[in-house]
Amino acid sequence: MTPLMKSMFGMAFCINLARRTDRWSAASDEFKKARLDVRRFDAIDGADYPSHLVPESAPLRWPITAGPYCCLLSHLSVISFAKNADLPGVMIFEDDLWLSPDFRERGDAFLREVPDNWDMIYWNGKVMLDRAVLSNEVTRPSYVYNCFAYCVSRKAYDRCIEALRTKMHWNDQLLAGLHPQMYVYMPRVPFAWQRSDLGSDNKDKHGRDHPAQHTGVAKERSDLSRKGGLPVGGLDPHVQFPIRPAS
Repeated sequence: MTPLMKSMFGMAFCINLARRTDRWSAASDEFKKARLDVRRFDAIDGADYPSHLVPESAPLRWPITAGPYCCLLSHLSVISFAKNADLPGVMIFEDDLWLSPDFRERGDAFLREVPDNWDMIYWNGKVMLDRAVLSNEVTRPSYVYNCFAYCVSRKAYDRCIEALRTKMHWNDQLLAGLHPQMYVYMPRVPFAWQRSDLGSDNKDKHGRDHPAQHTGVAKERSDLSRKGGLPVGGLDPHVQFPIRPAS
């Protein structure tokens, strides 16, 4: 990480299942290319988790099963570790991502303009409502879905941990539910993307991927060529989602 990233986040982790060495290899290549020091965090495996220990969720279109439940527990474990280690913040990645080679440079340019009051930062994700433009680099979204690349500040640890401990929904939505009461920031133009060519381990009881698994994604790296690196069908902030001036 750059000195600025180190001062804001302390450490960076990538959540990865021990049996998905293919995904860790691919993610490691991305971190090396982007010159990021990211440590592997051993994910809790839903394939080995007894189904009777998965709590019954609220009535949902996409009910919680062992896979997404253990994904939630893995994210909860990372944030709990960051709190116990008293890190100033933590950067969290999942292992199905692509990063721009200039992630460090573009990341620093973005972070220099992020207000000091930040609670969470999403490097990319699906903006469900709208987002206000704060500067050339920074937007403030109302509600962001997807947790493949995000950051949590020290002052937001307890709120994130409390939300995830409810275990009543997918982790993406539990964290997104906090956003209306948080200071959440996101780059105006993304330089991290979720990839969809590695296969998801988070399925519902019918074997379907949750829609969050396909937000801001690209199936091939060549998909990132349109509009200066924005994924086809993904997050084009100038076209797909409303952006309003900051009030």
